[in-house]
Amino acid sequence: REGKYNVELLQDRKPPGRDEVEYFIRVLGRDRRMDRWVPESCVVGPATNTAVNADADRKGTNGARATPPPLATRNSGTKRPRATGSRRPTLDDQLQVFRIHDGVTADEQAAEHSSHLREVKYIEKCVIGDHIIDAWYPSPFPHKLLKREVEGNGGLLFVDDLTLKYTGSAARMLEHKQSQSSSILGLRGPPGIALYDYGQWSLWEIDGGEGFEYNNELIGSSSSKEIANQRALETAHRELYCQNMGLLSKLFLDHKQEYFTTSNFVYYVLTERYEREDQRATGRPYDSRTLRPAVGGVDHLFRGYFSREKGQTDYNLSCIMVLPPWQRYGVGRMLIHFSYLLAGREPRTKRGLGAGTPERPMSELGKHVYLQFWKSRVALFLKEWKKAGLQGTVADIIGHTGLEKKDVLKALHALDVLMDGLSSSGSATLEIDWDFDAAAIDALLATDAAKKYPVIEPSELCHVGQCFGAGDDDESYEV
Repeated sequence: REGKYNVELLQDRKPPGRDEVEYFIRVLGRDRRMDRWVPESCVVGPATNTAVNADADRKGTNGARATPPPLATRNSGTKRPRATGSRRPTLDDQLQVFRIHDGVTADEQAAEHSSHLREVKYIEKCVIGDHIIDAWYPSPFPHKLLKREVEGNGGLLFVDDLTLKYTGSAARMLEHKQSQSSSILGLRGPPGIALYDYGQWSLWEIDGGEGFEYNNELIGSSSSKEIANQRALETAHRELYCQNMGLLSKLFLDHKQEYFTTSNFVYYVLTERYEREDQRATGRPYDSRTLRPAVGGVDHLFRGYFSREKGQTDYNLSCIMVLPPWQRYGVGRMLIHFSYLLAGREPRTKRGLGAGTPERPMSELGKHVYLQFWKSRVALFLKEWKKAGLQGTVADIIGHTGLEKKDVLKALHALDVLMDGLSSSGSATLEIDWDFDAAAIDALLATDAAKKYPVIEPSELCHVGQCFGAGDDDESYEV
């Protein structure tokens, strides 16, 4: 909007090759997604808490729109710049960490995390796959070298959508892909167990620590030392992948707090299937357009994830993140559905209380997505039971959907089908009004169907995950 905003100036800098100073502003009373670097000419008043020209909220410092359109899709003929004068990465470079720079110590991580600079967003945009995505919030990516590279290239961070390896250098990312270092340890997807692989989508379970084994091929054929070394390498791979995932997600989540400590969590990563064509006849080791290996095969590209704290039975989800280009296509709902399907197959120590609920507090976007999911599940139950001439209770909805009582009541309230009632003891209670407007329920379900969101096939989901398994004498929720 036109006008001025009250802001707090957190930091200043002088970009290379420019005479004008820039300020990092925090817009008071607004979402932190509005925080950004603006030229000094936009600031009105002294260099303290002051006002800023509203034009800075709508445009970048070069006058371009703050939210660019995505790059061409994978089927386009868009050409990428070639790396010139870059060295081929050594084996140490590839095995050391999933990040392209050298590893950082725990002290460096803690210092970077606690530093006031983490509140200043130096990453303006994230280049991942075929998309350039605006960074919403600051993220404490380590390495001073990375910070200098990102600030020197206009605020761009390059992330590999296969390994989540990152760098501030376009040439180094091209080098990384062209050298096929994404195939390290034979991985063409997340370093975990595929619990679901059906159609276009796959779900992978990754332990953020040393919780369970992924590769048992060495047992019985190798020495104990070789097995231990292999397992240590796999554990380090998983931890670093999860750390990179947490740092990436912080660019789009304001209140995420866990980045480097991954051992207490299990991660469920959603990937999209990408079929590589065999182009070895061209003589190139990689596809010149997509920079993926020219050998035919399948890549599983990162689209989002949710995590869950180990040993937690009340909550079925700790954190959820979907990359912005896929947020309006039902990917978030898929992850939520998976969280209930997996939780519904665990031993139910609290029968009748549902298959858990997400941890609170949730972001505004998270609240919206969850409420839509709950409403759809409850609306389907209401339609089927009314069509059958039945009148169920809130407990019936819990038993058939796996939702917790408080979430069911929120959905019923949003659907406007709750009414006051009396229990057998005479106390006030809430009941379902079975004289609800069936046309409104049908319209909601029809709207959902028209969006053509991806649909999970529950029978294709691995019955028992490594971390949260089903009991022998317990049935699963039909979520």
